[in-house]
Parts: sequence; structure tokens; C-alpha cells
Amino acid sequence: PLTGRVAEIEAFARALALPGCAAVVLYGQAGVGKSSLAEAFLARAESEGHPTARVLASAAAATMPLGALAPILPADADASASSAPGALFEAARQAMVALGPSTPVVLVDDAHNLDLSSAVLLTQLIAAGVIMVVATIRDGEEVPDVVSGWWRSRDALRIDVGELSRTASGEVLEAFLSGPVGADTVLAFHEASGGNPLVLRELVHHALVEGRLQSDTGTWRLLGPLPASRRLADLLG
Repeated sequence: PLTGRVAEIEAFARALALPGCAAVVLYGQAGVGKSSLAEAFLARAESEGHPTARVLASAAAATMPLGALAPILPADADASASSAPGALFEAARQAMVALGPSTPVVLVDDAHNLDLSSAVLLTQLIAAGVIMVVATIRDGEEVPDVVSGWWRSRDALRIDVGELSRTASGEVLEAFLSGPVGADTVLAFHEASGGNPLVLRELVHHALVEGRLQSDTGTWRLLGPLPASRRLADLLG
């Protein structure tokens, strides 16, 4: 469960209330929960009447011009638009306007993987005030200049998503296990995961499967050392 991110969600709510806020960009290492947090932002936007859309950038989609934007572009949009400058932008603009009267909020997950055509078109839509973007970017990845420019504007917000604190790790464990968790167990999971929610999830699932994490008189405790996990090793690799 999403825990320990109240400050980030409140920051997004303030940004959403500002007229003309263009983008909210989440930076962080793999597994810290950027995508989950972005989904929470989208849910908040929906609750306030904003239409939403999702774009998933990937290395595979980047092999095709505008491949990442296929879910939000009209089916008959001319991807080349060479014979009519601005036709593709207008088609995208109309598609976004058709979503509703309020400014659409578009989630762009893994924005560092966007192909240049998709990045440029999204930037044009942002600059025209057609959409507000919520983007996730992984630390250490090479980011197209046009994308890194999203958070440099005075009308944008950058949020650096860090690891969970020990207290937040304990809250996550208790929420997931639906009961109190021993302090030593919380410490063991927090130190082993480094506060990374994705790693923490894998450790907990594997400990449950191996029978190392059990409820002892109503309190969850870790019995012995954390077991090795092939799945976690592959994930980290």
C-alpha cells in the first residue's frame, strides 16, 4: 500500500489548484514508488473533476515515432504530418479537449524513454495549456532535453521521491499484514530493503512463502534470517 507519501500528495494538490500549472515531474531511483505515487496523483485529479489519460513510454515504443502516444492520439492521425504543418498538434489538441471541460491530466510513466516525436508533441500541448503532465523519470537515465525542460519552467513542480523511512516501512508492513509487526522485524526488513518499496514487497512476499514471516500471538515476526530470493536477484539485476 502507498504509505509515507502524504507530503508529496499534498504538494500535487497545491500544484493542481494553481492556474496554469504545466507539469509535475517525479524523479527517483527504480522501485521507490514513482508510478504508484503518480497513479495517486491521477486519482486526486479525477476526484476534482479533471479528465485523465495514461502514456507508458518504453524502449520498444520509442522505436516508432509517436509510439508512446498511440493510446491518446486519434486513430486517423497522420503521424508524419509533413504535408500539413500543425495538423498532428491540432488532432491531439482536439482529442484532449474532447475529454472534458477541465484541463486533462496526462500521466507519462518512464518519460525518459519517450521518442523525440512524442516528447516534442507533448511539450507543445503543455506549452499551449492544453494538458497538465504528471511524469515519472528514473534517476541516472539520459533524458531528452525537451523532457528535462518540463520541470524547469516556473509553472512546473519537481518532486524527488526518496526511500521510505523506518517508520514508514513499519506502516507499510502493518497495513499489508493487517496487524502489528515486531520492532526487530521492521528493522530487519527496512535495512534489507534500504527503504525501497519494491524491494520491501519482494522480501515480504518471499518470507511469507518460505514460512519465515509468521504471526506470533497476534504480532508478525521474522523467524531467522531473511531467505534468499531468485526473483529478487533477477529484479535487482
